[in-house]
Amino acid sequence: MPNNLKPGKCVVRSVMTGQPQLGVNHTKPGMQPVIVNGPSHEWLVSKADGGRFFLNVGGYHTGLFETAVYGTIHEADRREWIITHRKEQDAYTIEAKDGDGRGWTVPYDHVQPDRTPVTVAPIIATASLPPFFSPAQLFRFDYD
Repeated sequence: MPNNLKPGKCVVRSVMTGQPQLGVNHTKPGMQPVIVNGPSHEWLVSKADGGRFFLNVGGYHTGLFETAVYGTIHEADRREWIITHRKEQDAYTIEAKDGDGRGWTVPYDHVQPDRTPVTVAPIIATASLPPFFSPAQLFRFDYD
């Protein structure tokens, strides 16, 4: 499948087994974690400068709090993301704009497969050509 990333409404899915969607809870605190199988799962992709993107979910901006990806109502906490299509695996890595090499990650070893918080961790790739990336760090954007 070709690179289909574009501005608009979509569902973001992990490529982990079952391809769970990412979202937030229906409650509306000032900030909350982005989680696997969150019930509020409508995303809005919009372009930022320099080929980067803003991602919103359930009416929240997305940002980072320590090592977790969060939905936040605070504009100042909104992050820009570098979203890179990984053609060989037909999916994307989502990296913090800061360029520190950390990307969105769905942890393998969490005790609750549903409601697992999405974290950021160093992006892991094989040294092969082409490189292959961990399924825990690959995502798809499904548009209507």
